Amino acid sequence: MQIALEHIEVGGRRPILPTTNLRIETGKVTVQACPTDQAPVVLALIAGGQMRPSRGVIRYNGRPARRKLKSRVAIIDAPSISAPDEYVALRSTLAEEYTYVGRVATPARIRRFLDRHDISEYADWPMIELPPMVRLIALTEMALLRPGIEAVVFTTPDRHGGSAHEIYAYGQAVAARGIGVLCITGTTAAEELLREQTDASDRIHLAPEPDAQLRPDTGLGAQS
Repeated sequence: MQIALEHIEVGGRRPILPTTNLRIETGKVTVQACPTDQAPVVLALIAGGQMRPSRGVIRYNGRPARRKLKSRVAIIDAPSISAPDEYVALRSTLAEEYTYVGRVATPARIRRFLDRHDISEYADWPMIELPPMVRLIALTEMALLRPGIEAVVFTTPDRHGGSAHEIYAYGQAVAARGIGVLCITGTTAAEELLREQTDASDRIHLAPEPDAQLRPDTGLGAQS
């Protein structure tokens, strides 16, 4: 599986998301830093097939097929999109997530999930108080239970204070299970990973620079 975002841009004269090129592939992790507060969520929505860019092409396995991505890509913890209620307990958040999986959220099923991922001790913690990696693991592993998911998009997990290297290592573990991983980060996290990059095949991209020349104004295109 390969998802290619080619010359993607969102916005008008001052783009929210400057021209961006990246690929999400089965078994690989791609890290993309974003330059503005709005850009990470916008990029996540585009990668997940839920927003139409102002310019550029989105390809799935070589063919333009943006709509197919909605059922194949899980957007993880995107603010105002897929992030959970911060003051709800992890146990209750998992129960709600099971509705997207298509299974009944029985207490026994939730307990098994918590035990399987070694996070049972956090069952009654509100989401806002969870250790960053516990939060990321819980939300990602729930999303991977959905039928047909081929890729996940971590949406600025570093905003919760987690280590960039722990996040990346978990992304690699997910990718090793045959999943494509896009990790959208802040610039600091991407720079930290880039400085200590040991594998030349790693895809770690710093934030794209806005074009110096202002463009004619165009609107955004969110899919209805």
